[in-house]
Amino acid sequence: MYQANNYLNNQNNANTQGQVKIIGNYSYNLRYCLGEGAYGKVYEGVETKTQKKVAIKKMDIKSFERDTYLKNQIIAEIEILKRFNHRNIVQFIDLITTQRSLYIITEYCGNGDLRNLMQHKRLSEEQAIKIMRHIVEGFKELIKHNVIHRDLKPANILVHDGVFKIGDFGFAKYVDYSSAQMLRSCVGSPLYMAPQILKRQQYGTKCDIWSLGIIFHEMIFGDVPWKARDERELLNNIMNQPYRIKHGAKVSKFSEDVLRRMLVVDEYKRISWDQLFETFKQYEDKLPTNNNNNPNTATLPPKLTHQEPTKDYNKIQPIQPKLSKSEALKIEMNKAFVNYDTIRSEIRFRHFICVELFSQFDQNKIFIKTELIYEKFLIVLAAQVKNQSFNLMKMIRDLEARNEEFYQKSKDLQALVYSIRKENDHYNYFIDELHDSLKKKGMLEILKGEQDIAFSFQELYSESEQQKLEDKIQQYGKDISKEMLNDIKQKKLEEALRGAIMSADYIMDIIINKKKQGKGQEVNFNQIYSDKSKQLDLKNYLEKTISRIGLLQTTFQNFF
Repeated sequence: MYQANNYLNNQNNANTQGQVKIIGNYSYNLRYCLGEGAYGKVYEGVETKTQKKVAIKKMDIKSFERDTYLKNQIIAEIEILKRFNHRNIVQFIDLITTQRSLYIITEYCGNGDLRNLMQHKRLSEEQAIKIMRHIVEGFKELIKHNVIHRDLKPANILVHDGVFKIGDFGFAKYVDYSSAQMLRSCVGSPLYMAPQILKRQQYGTKCDIWSLGIIFHEMIFGDVPWKARDERELLNNIMNQPYRIKHGAKVSKFSEDVLRRMLVVDEYKRISWDQLFETFKQYEDKLPTNNNNNPNTATLPPKLTHQEPTKDYNKIQPIQPKLSKSEALKIEMNKAFVNYDTIRSEIRFRHFICVELFSQFDQNKIFIKTELIYEKFLIVLAAQVKNQSFNLMKMIRDLEARNEEFYQKSKDLQALVYSIRKENDHYNYFIDELHDSLKKKGMLEILKGEQDIAFSFQELYSESEQQKLEDKIQQYGKDISKEMLNDIKQKKLEEALRGAIMSADYIMDIIINKKKQGKGQEVNFNQIYSDKSKQLDLKNYLEKTISRIGLLQTTFQNFF
């Protein structure tokens, strides 16, 4: 969010009568609006006790009043973001909710943003690299927590006292993950969007590497590498004009190599975050000790450091004898954190789909002939979500009991536990809502009497019953998807069918990803953003979804 030139903003509003608002321990004047984004306005404010400046983002709660789950998810995720404490990430300070608004209190950045800086001066390559080092350091922390920004652009890189900070990250990502409507949309600023987002394809954390590459190019050469009048033309230019640096341009081999590796269209061939981190580390290692100039004239150390060195948790080496007990314990806890967060991502993903299918109950039932199969699928899927969340909480409690002292010092684990507990409440609430709805339809008692799923109404499950839940999810899900798509194929294709096609697609996501896990393939559920957009041609979407049935068939043949 743009926080630059607030003096000019204030001058322009000088003739407007200001109105002071007090929210909790903070106050702000409506005259001092720093900027406006998709979800609300940002004001310059102060913490009333210390008079320290803060930025206050006000979000209208009407945007979420019909989606309580979405509102609660935003609150839970912001609680996680509050715990980031890194010099290259805008600090989240507080969250305040009222009946009408959500207020997000963040660190105030008084020196503008990167967009403003580039508009007022041409950066040297050395200055561009120095800024990149700041941003890369911030991303080390984001990637450690599996945060995808998805709207990285110069205006979202804020500056304070010569330090460049990633701002406005996470919210669009978390909103998208929780809301079906947002999941189907294309978010971000087109000029900086990865081609996978422009094409409405699946994408992961590497989408931010592309955006950062565009920013790096723009800092060095003063313009973006691809231009267009609209998204379609931009995508066409990217796909048909491979990245190249103009002949004769003066740029170091380091920058040229980094840019070529960042701006690779194929996400799988694009440089990884670990490789990018290592590339800049090697660059820093070669710097002379007196290299401390920075693009904003403030003095910074030659190597950017922060409170805790970021580790590559995916490549932790076996514990060596030379490690102290506390170091070994720290590695164990870090491994546990990554494992728990992965499990949590799968649970959240399944719950999201469960909510979607429940909201489409009446529409989807039209395409299903097998009696009660849709209701049974919802029951076992919701039960398994609740069961998986319960097991995850138990694992964390066991870890806490074994290593209580370290747990008390680990903000990451504490934040994760807080979020999981909040989400667990949502899962229990949803099951109650599902059962109430089925009861009103006169189906609940009938379902409880069905021998194949009667056990799923229990509070606790044995290991064999947990496996049975999973088997039922796979069995019912496969049959529902096939029935729905076979019926849809016979009908006249019209936009009203999109929701049903999407439901079948969601169900196949659950089945296929579970089978991938069973084969030892890694599935990062935080990176699953399918091309389920309203802007996708309906005929192509149906054909693509039907083609996944073939993958389902192959998957099950290999399984049984």
